[in-house]
Amino acid sequence: MNRRVQSLKVENFRNHTSTSLDFNDRSTILITGNNGSGKTSLLEAIHLCLRGKSFRTPKPEFLLRHGEAYCRAEISHSDASRIFYYDHATKQKTFIVGSDKKRTLSRTKNIPTIIFESDDLILFQTIPGSRRKYLDNLLGQIYPKYVYASSRYRRAITQRNTLLKAERPPVRDELLTWDKLLVRYGLEIVAHREKIIASINERITSVYQKIANGNDNIEVKFTTEVLEQTEGWWQNELINKYPIDRAAGRTTFGSQHDDMVFYFNGEKATNVASRGEVRTLVLALKFIEAEIVEEVFGSSPIILLDDVFSELDETRQKTLLSNFKNNQIFITATHPPQGLSSDFTL
Repeated sequence: MNRRVQSLKVENFRNHTSTSLDFNDRSTILITGNNGSGKTSLLEAIHLCLRGKSFRTPKPEFLLRHGEAYCRAEISHSDASRIFYYDHATKQKTFIVGSDKKRTLSRTKNIPTIIFESDDLILFQTIPGSRRKYLDNLLGQIYPKYVYASSRYRRAITQRNTLLKAERPPVRDELLTWDKLLVRYGLEIVAHREKIIASINERITSVYQKIANGNDNIEVKFTTEVLEQTEGWWQNELINKYPIDRAAGRTTFGSQHDDMVFYFNGEKATNVASRGEVRTLVLALKFIEAEIVEEVFGSSPIILLDDVFSELDETRQKTLLSNFKNNQIFITATHPPQGLSSDFTL
């Protein structure tokens, strides 16, 4: 089943006072405009209505146009209309899907969506935190329990670090409550990350070779400090690391150091892959991401391409569009890419 966003309207959203776009049933929509014209904000509004969160900020107040009392985003969708509303006075956000009105958008109301930003093209060169964020976004879309586990893990590590940074260092027993939560939810996180990276690894060589029309071998490995996925082992590690943690004033061991490492013909991709090969690797990763999401939801995800085309050559642009030919695609760019004409200019 292929779903379609048919229209978008935003009010007081980022730098938009009032903007309305009618997409009808078009499968490819190109939005052009100068930098700072608000192209990304429109994709953000679509993502917000479909997935219940922004891909740019967790704070709804940042979505509000300066000096305004509220902001609103509404899409007409093939399933039902979807509205996001934020009230500055009450600091409350509201999602309305059809006749259903909630403070948050439940997973059952989520529409599968893939966001592809230009920053994704340097995913391999950035810090491990960027790759963990990528994994968290993917896992959060397909496994609802992962979002809860991540939230509880972050809270536990924040509270534990607060105790470790206190003027009076905590005795070991004061950390036990947070240690138990850290281990419980950390094990869930590690298990999910290991599973999804294994799934990516099974597919990535084949997908890469189809894009590149070559025979290079690609491997993705999961790296973690959690060498044994048992509560007892992790708790013992926290006990052993206690003197180091107390001196550092933070938790130095855990899944917050996980990473995924890409290998190109047996060597680390960051060491040997060319700029073009890295971009092909990222395309392969995004194609696999969309494939996994479609398998879980049973429908083709909506694709949001934010200023990606300017970073790809014509061949990779065509490959990107060809791979997503059965999806609805929203594209932003400063100028129309080769073979496309602008549907909306800001």
